[in-house]
Amino acid sequence: MVNYPDLEHLFYSGDIEACIIQGEQYLKVHPHDIDALLLLATAYHDIVFYEDIGIVFDAIQNYTVPYLKRILALDPNHKKALQYILHYTLQHQQTIGGKSEDKRHITNKNSQEYIAYAKLLLQSDALLYSGYSFLWQIYETLDEPEKQLQLADEAIAVFEKKFAQNREMRDFHVSSFWIRKIRLLNNLPGIPKAAICTYIQNQVKNLVSKEEQDFPLLAEIAYQDGSLELPVELLSLVLQNDRSLQGLGEVAEKWYGRVTDELDNGVYSPELCAFQLRLERNYPDHIDVDSDLYYSHALQAMSNYPKHYFGYHFAGVYLFDRKEYQKAIPLFEKAIQRHPMAETVRCYIESYLYVYHRVPTIPAMESHPKEIYEEATYLDDWEDDLLTSELYSALCQARLTFYEQAYLAFHAYLDHNAYQSFYDCNPMLFAMCANNLATVHNELGQFIQSAAIAEEALRHSNFWELHAIRIDSLLLANLFEQAKIALDRYFETFPEEEIPFLKHLIFLANKIEVNYQLLGDQDVFEDSRILLYQIYDYALAHQGMDREDAGDLEAAKTTVQNVFYQFVEPLDREAQIAIFEQHAERYPDESHPQYMLMQLYHDVGNYEKSNQAAYAYLSNKSELIIDPFDKARAINFVLKTHVLQEQYDRATIIFDENYRLVKDQLQEKEQLSWLFYSIKLKFEQQLYEELYPLVQSFRNLYQELSWPYDTDMEQVLLWEARSLHQDGHTEKAIAVLDDLIRYDNHDPAADAYRAQWKKRGFFARFRFK
Repeated sequence: MVNYPDLEHLFYSGDIEACIIQGEQYLKVHPHDIDALLLLATAYHDIVFYEDIGIVFDAIQNYTVPYLKRILALDPNHKKALQYILHYTLQHQQTIGGKSEDKRHITNKNSQEYIAYAKLLLQSDALLYSGYSFLWQIYETLDEPEKQLQLADEAIAVFEKKFAQNREMRDFHVSSFWIRKIRLLNNLPGIPKAAICTYIQNQVKNLVSKEEQDFPLLAEIAYQDGSLELPVELLSLVLQNDRSLQGLGEVAEKWYGRVTDELDNGVYSPELCAFQLRLERNYPDHIDVDSDLYYSHALQAMSNYPKHYFGYHFAGVYLFDRKEYQKAIPLFEKAIQRHPMAETVRCYIESYLYVYHRVPTIPAMESHPKEIYEEATYLDDWEDDLLTSELYSALCQARLTFYEQAYLAFHAYLDHNAYQSFYDCNPMLFAMCANNLATVHNELGQFIQSAAIAEEALRHSNFWELHAIRIDSLLLANLFEQAKIALDRYFETFPEEEIPFLKHLIFLANKIEVNYQLLGDQDVFEDSRILLYQIYDYALAHQGMDREDAGDLEAAKTTVQNVFYQFVEPLDREAQIAIFEQHAERYPDESHPQYMLMQLYHDVGNYEKSNQAAYAYLSNKSELIIDPFDKARAINFVLKTHVLQEQYDRATIIFDENYRLVKDQLQEKEQLSWLFYSIKLKFEQQLYEELYPLVQSFRNLYQELSWPYDTDMEQVLLWEARSLHQDGHTEKAIAVLDDLIRYDNHDPAADAYRAQWKKRGFFARFRFK
């Protein structure tokens, strides 16, 4: 005997005919099964969905509606049945136009029944919008405009009250019925156009719509009153919000012609001029003008509207796009003095970076929070190859200022009804802005602020990236108890399959780190080992990842490797070597075991194996993700172990190819090691002219670090002295030895060299024939 899950499977697998046949048999036995009735009502509609509209009408009228009414007889408030019976009938009636009385589902005779269905939906807060929308459609199909207008006013009043503390929901619901009312008023005879324009003007601040045609339609209605200012204001909202007319090229062309005609006729209007410039810059192909026409008009605007920002802004942007940053800067400065818009400020900052390699003072911006946020994201992507560490820090501060201003503006927008309403300016967008703000705080080392911002954002939207930045900041702040709570919250919220695997892997690695910090027991060691092997196995099975995936995998791997090493470090060197040799044998393509062996072999004096491990590390580590410091460190080991094995030719190649990298990346102590063995290399090869500057660099580092004289310095001085002597500079060599001999417990070889070279110097004064 068939059961309901079987029916459901037939329906969703596409075998609707079998679903209907077996469903009818099922309902004979279970006539009150509401789920089955709902499924059959839908199936009878869907099986004829692509047929002639008359066939669809018959299916809805003879099967779908009766089955839904059977449900409502059992449960008059069944919300799905109420929605389905209204949806199917009104949708089909709208499709056929409702012209033929005998093909209308809802008529004057049965309208009260359907009105009652819709009003039942109004009893549910979650279905208020659906209820009012169905009622609007019913009155529309019955051609009762007065009731439609009354309904619109009622719905608007209800939504304004219900969503008084939720701007996103209020604006969406109110605007929907407000636009319907405007359209209806525009089509009714005897309604003055001036009254409609006033109505539009009063509502425009809180007007939102996801329908791309709504704003051009309202602009056209407003234009019937003979003015261009209000239509241009409405269309400017489209440009300001989306920066794209999304296929509305004809609209751009028509309104560009109207605005240009007005301006050419001598009309003085800053609003029309700014609108003209926007269209010329963003849509030259749509309006069939040269792409640089806006520049000449911008120069005219600077003269005609000198107190307004837009002429200076667009002229500056033109130069900015042509990379003429020096010329653009003074124009941006004048635009900012008049009206500091976010795009102007962002272009000004970038121009300043290119020209002066620093960030200028950033003003308080007078733009919409959405615009400030969007402009900030451009700064996130600024050219990395131009950034020094000092400039990177300054750029981070600039990004921080942008995101902070956007963050505060979002608060004003959502909490205090400030700024123009935008359809997609919502808590989700605020949370995205807060996420980026938290990220910049994190980059600047302000971990407490970063975690606090992310926590607040999580009260507005719950996407996993916010959890990630909060957890990362808490870990970097060493707040492990709070990090544990944050991690528990993440794992309780997101099933593993909902998150990109490599991102989820980072959370698992963070959990290992937190458990180590709070527990530090053997179970954590075993967990770290298991997860580390899982990561290595994943890397083995997914070679050739892109940079982002490789970076995520490396982040998780590094976290777990660091925890694992905390348990390995107390062991003796031989035990450590055995562990990492096992890892290297099991995962020969992994870089980290080789990195550890490189150091461990060196520590026990096995320079040949240390050298091999260093080369293996450099070979295994992808250039996409290798840290320059780690690369330089491995190269230092390569050079050192070559020198210690007297493999001077190979060492020379390493020195010549990597000197600049090592100098830039290694810290002072390891630079000294690099210099020490480089000096030995040059000494053994008798390359004295190359040795002397290295010795001077060695001396300078000792002086900068205020390090006392030690055996390494002594050896370098001996190499220098011997090089000078062999290079024919005996007096300088003796002077170096004199400096060396001043120290207690100096190498006796210094005395021997000095005595030997002094003796030669004495006899050199005599000439024998």
